[in-house]
Amino acid sequence: PIPCVPWQSQTSGHVPTEGVNLFTIREMVESAGSTMDDVRERGAIILVTLLYNCDLNKDESLCVGKFDFRRTDNVPGSISQGFNYRFKNEYEGPHGERVRDLYKLYGLRFVFQVSVRVENSVLLRCL
Repeated sequence: PIPCVPWQSQTSGHVPTEGVNLFTIREMVESAGSTMDDVRERGAIILVTLLYNCDLNKDESLCVGKFDFRRTDNVPGSISQGFNYRFKNEYEGPHGERVRDLYKLYGLRFVFQVSVRVENSVLLRCL
């Protein structure tokens, strides 16, 4: 198995512990170049990319991943920056009338992408 990704937080300086979340939400937001205050009002969509570039001819401990965090919702000219969604709640009011409440919620959406590049000269010789 590939070992835990050796990543050290830029903000807190901690190193991840196996079996525990690698990052806090704040660390992911700040690594994407934003602050919690930036995303609090309108939300955000953050792309988390894990890139492995491995050479199978070398020791597997050298096959480590690299994380990249990037905001994808802050496109100039966009009608609605950030991340939001709407839903409705319909019910009968106290006098039998139909009532509909419409909610617009903001939040954080994380999209994860894993990319792997593998080199192995033994496989190339077999082709």
